[in-house]
Amino acid sequence: MSSLQQDVLDGSSKICTKCRVLKNLENFVRVDKPNKRASWCVSCVASQQRERGPVYRARVSEIRKRDPLRFRRYMLKNRFGITYEQWLEIFEAQGRCCKVCGSSEPGTKKGWHTDHDHVTGRMRGILCHSCNILLGLAKDDICRLEKAIIYLKTVG
Repeated sequence: MSSLQQDVLDGSSKICTKCRVLKNLENFVRVDKPNKRASWCVSCVASQQRERGPVYRARVSEIRKRDPLRFRRYMLKNRFGITYEQWLEIFEAQGRCCKVCGSSEPGTKKGWHTDHDHVTGRMRGILCHSCNILLGLAKDDICRLEKAIIYLKTVG
């Protein structure tokens, strides 16, 4: 048995089905189950995304313009696992306003932002544009936000 066959058999390596190169398992992202790995290596996936990126973005932009409500329904279900109707119920429950500042205006023509935890993907609430940007720039870091409050209180 060759060393190539041995590496594949012992599970430490895998052959990328796109570039056909034997690579260490760390070069393949996990999918579905902890022991299952993608069939393409990370670099092949990245090169495909670079090639298809502009075409994909143009297609998404066209779909968004053609049927914005359908696009919103799809994105809510795909990203947060909720229906548009559930999103409306959440928005009603928080008083049809921003969950942070209480503004009744979204602050942008694209509408309200669905805030979520970037680690877990769990939805946290519906925010106006300014509050969504604020949390994003602070990287959801409570300590950073507390220091900003202290700063604003001290400098007036």
